[in-house]
Amino acid sequence: MQDVVELQEDERSLSLDDIESTKIPFRKRSWTYKCKIAIEWLSRTKTHQTICYYFCFVSIGLALAALGPALLALGKQTNSGLDRMGYVFSARSVGYLVGSAVGGPLFDKLNGNHLIAGATLFTVIGMTFIPMTSSIYVLATLITSTGVMMGFLDTGGNVSIVWLHGDSSGPWLQALHFCFGVGSFISPIIVGSIMDTHNQDPTWAFWIIAILSLPLPIWLMFYKKIQHTKEGEKRNPIGRKEKIIILLVALFLAIDVGAEVSSGGYLFSYAVIRGLMSEKDAAYLTSCFWLFLTIGRGIAVPVSMYLSPAQVLAINLVGCFVSVGIILLFVNSTAMLWVGTILYGLSISSVFPSAISLAESYMKLTGSIAAVVVVGASVGEMMVPLLVANLFDHVSPITFPVILLICSVAGGITFLVIIQVGKGVKKNQTISDDVIEVDMGSVQLLAEEETNT
Repeated sequence: MQDVVELQEDERSLSLDDIESTKIPFRKRSWTYKCKIAIEWLSRTKTHQTICYYFCFVSIGLALAALGPALLALGKQTNSGLDRMGYVFSARSVGYLVGSAVGGPLFDKLNGNHLIAGATLFTVIGMTFIPMTSSIYVLATLITSTGVMMGFLDTGGNVSIVWLHGDSSGPWLQALHFCFGVGSFISPIIVGSIMDTHNQDPTWAFWIIAILSLPLPIWLMFYKKIQHTKEGEKRNPIGRKEKIIILLVALFLAIDVGAEVSSGGYLFSYAVIRGLMSEKDAAYLTSCFWLFLTIGRGIAVPVSMYLSPAQVLAINLVGCFVSVGIILLFVNSTAMLWVGTILYGLSISSVFPSAISLAESYMKLTGSIAAVVVVGASVGEMMVPLLVANLFDHVSPITFPVILLICSVAGGITFLVIIQVGKGVKKNQTISDDVIEVDMGSVQLLAEEETNT
């Protein structure tokens, strides 16, 4: 027994192989040894790391979708109308934009896993304090700060998956955003159910989401920086056409992500204010949107193995146009609102990951390039909901589906321009210094042979 105790004290400085050679049963091992085993298991394969990123995107979905059903309650809590709460949406998007812009270059230089861990922790803190404030300015500050962290998470998660899985990252990206959809679907149910049982108070809903996200920062700290380039590797410079494609993809995502966020945020208010549904049914409508958005992303995982990103996006855009057309043609029908919402959720589901995959098919994705694309999405997330909020209050709620229809048409036009510009563009390849040295050696050898002859 004394030998076991002495061994447990020595295990702090021993490697796992040294500890294994002692043949002491696992149950008698020290907590130091057990923690080492846990850390080794967590960091053993990229599958474990991918799963961690997936849980992070569930967390983003939970936090992002919580604001829509709680919007009216937070407005009452801060004595603010829907138009002022629209600025809160935009404040989060400003933060998202800043987080994306700053995060991209940082992920190229620092340990991205530690950055994601810090961002997740600050998101948890923000979600804890958001329902506790009675000031619209404090609320906007908290939501903006949370938006910055979400921007970090979004850019970091997408880039990390691409770096981890390389050219086969398409289905993994679709699965990543499927996880976001899972969180977005669950979130309105959590918020709606808790508000029903707590006199329309969303506090515990936000706290539950924060508690569920709390283990993730600890998990992420186990991982080292992803080595996505080899030592001595050089990259061909990005050409003019590639730069245009990056900007066009950013514009495309600004349009479509803006429409997606507006849908999740204003479906509830649209259905209630137009008298088409009760608050409870409108919360279920919002959940239904996120559910079918999630199902669509789940379907996109196997589909992306057989169809190119461009083909998937073409299907998405046609579906968006048709679904919003249904809502507008049968504008007073509750049943058609359900049908249009379901189809719209399915159609817009895989737009973001497919657009990232489309960009990655033209060039090798870096943190900086991903930052430009995600910043574009953040601008749309900021501007489109703000436009919806102002027209919703000052013109008519009908402007909500009209704006979605305009976004569908504008997104389709931008997509066609991307395909046209991308004709003949091939993905930049990286060149290793070792290869250059071998080639130069071959040239020198041939020159010597020529001289001898």
